[in-house]
Order: sequence, then C-alpha cells, then structure tokens
Amino acid sequence: MGSPERDSAWMQDVEIRIHASPAHLSVVRTVATTMAIRANFDPETVADVKLAVDEACSLLIGRAVDGAEIRCRCHVDLSELRFSATVLSRSVWVPEPSSLCWRLISALSHSALTWVERLGVKRDGARTAGQLLHVELRRRRANVT
Repeated sequence: MGSPERDSAWMQDVEIRIHASPAHLSVVRTVATTMAIRANFDPETVADVKLAVDEACSLLIGRAVDGAEIRCRCHVDLSELRFSATVLSRSVWVPEPSSLCWRLISALSHSALTWVERLGVKRDGARTAGQLLHVELRRRRANVT
C-alpha cells in the first residue's frame, strides 16, 4: 500500500446505509477507522475518530424512528477525515453544546456540527411529519494545523 500522497486512488467517499440499531455501530466504526488507517493517520487520531463516530451515531440511533436506517458518509483527503451521518426522527433534537456527549464529540474532532432538516415523509402510503437529524465531524491529521 502506498502513502496517500503517492496513491490517492483509494481516497473516495464511502457511504453506508444500515438499519439504525446499536448492533450495527461496529460496522460504522470499522469503516471510519479503516479509512483513517489507510490514510496513514497516527494511532491517536484513529482512536479519536473511532470514538467520535461511535458517540455521534449513538446519539442519532437513539432518536431514530422504528425501522429507520442511518446513512453515514466518510471521506478522507490529504488533510482531514470528514464523517457525516443522518437518521429519520420524529424528534427535533440537537444536543446542547454543554452536554457531556457533545463536549466529548467536540473534543475528539476539529469541527463538530449538528442540525435538523424538517421534511414530510411518506411511510406506508401516509404522509407524516419527520425530520432528518444530521451530525458532521471533521478531524484533521495530527501534523496539519
């Protein structure tokens, strides 16, 4: 395997759509961790990415409607890893910046955002209100300021 500077062919977005269940968190963690390792992020940064992704997805999964899928996207370039996740929810929730979980996610990331996208969703032929809850994290390489 070459370095990211010499071999960037593997650096593409990876998207996962999986049932929003705590049982599937390991799949999302593994993908984000593997991408950070393949991009030659240092071990401490890889561990931070793994924990931040786990916390962010746990928050979303806890607020997902029954049967929803969590959609996660991970992208690595020469300077950073970007991770985003969305889930359909009836909640209009975003974490308080002072909450322990959001402080942890923010400490492990260089940038952490969350927002709600209101929309109408057709489920079983009936129109119901719903929201997409979003989380976006960015973690730069240790040697990038």
